[in-house]
Amino acid sequence: MTKKYSLLCMLITMSAIANAQSFIRVYNANGHKIARGRLDQSNCNDSTLVLKKGLSTDGIAIQNIAYIKTKHSVANNIMFGIALNVPLFIGFMTSNFSDYPSRVAFVGFAAGVAVGTIEGLASSAFKNSLTYNIKGDRQQWRSVRLALAVK
Repeated sequence: MTKKYSLLCMLITMSAIANAQSFIRVYNANGHKIARGRLDQSNCNDSTLVLKKGLSTDGIAIQNIAYIKTKHSVANNIMFGIALNVPLFIGFMTSNFSDYPSRVAFVGFAAGVAVGTIEGLASSAFKNSLTYNIKGDRQQWRSVRLALAVK
């Protein structure tokens, strides 16, 4: 059962990594994140960036954008690693060491958090996130839009 669960976790991870490629975060001149989501190339134009988030879309004027970062943040990688590892470790610990189930579950939880954090940090080192400076310039946005369309 543990092997099947491990395989499922690996498949979910690979799917999430492939899906994270088109994710972007948009920041204003003060460095505050003003939007995030998947770039909707078909609705973007020279003056507006359009993002999809679930079923909704959000348009942002280019004048309000200082820079764009691709992919998810490091915290997202860490939380994803924890979410995958905690149930795995709790299940492993409680199935193999059943003397004190609540204590064993807590140890499994702690081990899952530790391993998930390490995995999240390690994956962040290799994710190759890019930052595109726009600074409200339409010409710069055109070149960034072309670069993002290729990815």
